[in-house]
Amino acid sequence: MVAFFVTIHVFGQDKKDFRLNFGVQWNMPERYFNNDLSKFNGENTGIGFHIYPKWYLKENLSLGLNMEYAMVQEKATTDDIYSFNIFSFSPTVNYYFMKTKIRPYIGIGVGLYTVSIADKKLNTGIRPIVGVSVFNRFDLSLEYSRILGDLEINPLVSQGFGNYYVALKGSYSIGLGGTKNKSRQ
Repeated sequence: MVAFFVTIHVFGQDKKDFRLNFGVQWNMPERYFNNDLSKFNGENTGIGFHIYPKWYLKENLSLGLNMEYAMVQEKATTDDIYSFNIFSFSPTVNYYFMKTKIRPYIGIGVGLYTVSIADKKLNTGIRPIVGVSVFNRFDLSLEYSRILGDLEINPLVSQGFGNYYVALKGSYSIGLGGTKNKSRQ
């Protein structure tokens, strides 16, 4: 991770296209989408926050490191609400389709996830992203985070977490070091 930040810092000094995104998110687990699971209800959601430093390799391509905390709740076999605390660190690449003030983008991140209540504490995960950037200040994205492998969660504690959640994220972005390109200020 240190090497990642050093690389971004060194290469980012030439172009001055280094930005820091941070924001909040609303998380929805599998149980939210699957009415077939027992006791489906609207309480199966969660919140979180993220910090995402990124560097623009080109005007339409960015590389960053998404650091995220996601809390996902599910109400399944009992009346207790169980909460999963999920931390993730994932290098991420975004491709921006336009060079206008409102820029739709797609991205992909692959990284490490850790989930509370799981017996297996460190897992690999992937997260495809679809979003829109407005004036390079505000980002709104829909992200599907899939934790690969078996989390080894006790079925008496939880039924239906499903190793994934969908996050609706809102981010604010600040420039670090400024930029000479007016389209990204």
